[in-house]
Amino acid sequence: MTYGELFRDLAPSRPTVLGPKAGIATGHYLATAAAARVLSGGGNAIDAGVAAGLCLNVVHNDMCSLTGVAPIMVYNAEQRKVFSIAGVGTFGRAVDPAQLRRDYPDRRIPWPENTVVPASLDAWITALRDHGTLSFREVVQPALEYAEDGYPVGVFQHYAIGEFIETYRRWEENRKIFLRENEPPVIGERIIQKELGRSLRRLIDAETKMLGRGRQAALEAVRDYFYRGPLGDQLADFAAQVGSPLSREDFASYRVRYEQPYCIPFRGLEVYGCGPWSQGPVLLQALRFLQACNPDFETVQAAEAAHLIVECLKLAFWDRYTYYGDPLFTDVPMTELLSEEYSRRRTREIDPEIVKENPDAGTAPHGMKPGRRDGLSDTSYAAVMDRRGNIFSATPSDGYSQGGICPGLGLHISERGGQGALEENNPNSIQPLKRPRLTPNPSLVLKNGKPYMAFGTPGNDRQAQAMLQVLLNMEIHGMEPQLAVEAPRFATYSFPASTHPRTVFPNVLQIEGAYPDEVADGLQRRGHMVRKWPFRHWQAGGVCLVRFDGERDIFEAAADNRRDGYALGI
Repeated sequence: MTYGELFRDLAPSRPTVLGPKAGIATGHYLATAAAARVLSGGGNAIDAGVAAGLCLNVVHNDMCSLTGVAPIMVYNAEQRKVFSIAGVGTFGRAVDPAQLRRDYPDRRIPWPENTVVPASLDAWITALRDHGTLSFREVVQPALEYAEDGYPVGVFQHYAIGEFIETYRRWEENRKIFLRENEPPVIGERIIQKELGRSLRRLIDAETKMLGRGRQAALEAVRDYFYRGPLGDQLADFAAQVGSPLSREDFASYRVRYEQPYCIPFRGLEVYGCGPWSQGPVLLQALRFLQACNPDFETVQAAEAAHLIVECLKLAFWDRYTYYGDPLFTDVPMTELLSEEYSRRRTREIDPEIVKENPDAGTAPHGMKPGRRDGLSDTSYAAVMDRRGNIFSATPSDGYSQGGICPGLGLHISERGGQGALEENNPNSIQPLKRPRLTPNPSLVLKNGKPYMAFGTPGNDRQAQAMLQVLLNMEIHGMEPQLAVEAPRFATYSFPASTHPRTVFPNVLQIEGAYPDEVADGLQRRGHMVRKWPFRHWQAGGVCLVRFDGERDIFEAAADNRRDGYALGI
């Protein structure tokens, strides 16, 4: 069976969504509806994307929050330029890496010791201010309504709360809002977050008081009220009470940054990813490695092709471990890592017939098998494209399943510091005021310099892997977007995980159950330790995407049925 034949008889569970004016795909149907509402009211893709992100922070709070992280990529049609907003917070001034090494040498750093300054709100405001057209009040309205009036618990949130039930039980506010008699709420039960609603109204009031000074000043007042005003002060005081190293000064001095986006050519496309403050370059490097190998996917056997993809991913992930980190603190050789010459040299290490471990594998912790909670799994995604040519792509994360909620605010504090490294000489080592290298990594694609696609996914270390396979499904195999998203996937764990203690699972390869035994056996013969997920398993990711079909002059949108994703065209 060739790799091309592997997917020939697949059919999606639902059709790709089409839209004449815009396309939307997010991790929750209510967030998709919020984006559509803003677009219909005259907003652009960035206005709608921010509305979707804020809504996700309310209705998908098990996976992301207003006080988490929110990496964003934007294509501004008016400026004809791609922007990358590094929506991740910094460690506090008082963080003590030596103490963390003593206390947690071989286990995850717990909340609240893994907290960093919340970045989501600043990222939303920055995108809205610089690339949107509407006010904070206008884009936050759907989120506010769902906070105050409630929303029904979906299948995936019910499952996620059950998976992380001990966190919800540990903290009084989490129990009060989300649990019923100390158990997860039933599917369809309404969740109301009155205190979060009051926090959102306080932010709206801060904007309203400054509207006379113009839109920019009013939006700046929203972020200042959070980071330099009463909300930030209350969160910082809560941090001190629970044992977080964050202080009021850490909140007041924080501001998200625009960071350089990186791009590689791929089969007539320009694929953009975030910089090495995230794992964004992994997707780009893996594509470069595949190009250097230059397989004929239509004729190569399926097991050999899958093996080749896995080996390219492993090279990219080992480079992530070796080189990636906050570029303000470490010199990451991105130009070399994305060069053709480096890719050719690196892929000489790949053997088409057998797995090859990185020579540095012995320097990282090893494990036997990935557990069901291998690293943080709390992330969502939002993509919006509009008729004007704007693209919005964001991967918000850090939900309430990871830490306690501050009484009176309905907000918690980002636990993303758990993805900082405790190894002293690692480029991602934990240091005061440094940003941890995070897994969320939205992407967007241009075609001949024109808007083409936004895509991304939750899934921790599986994000870049899922995104790569979906992109190959569309651009190599010609699949329609929804089928490309639903097609069976695999994921390697044969590299240091993003979350401390960065366990390596040598040669472990998870594949979804829909892969034929012939492929699984071929991978096993090549040295992969094949483990099967059920078909369309949630840990394989939840890819959402929007693509513009220039020939038909329509938008195509697709959302993964492995989670609660929902796509819409308008």
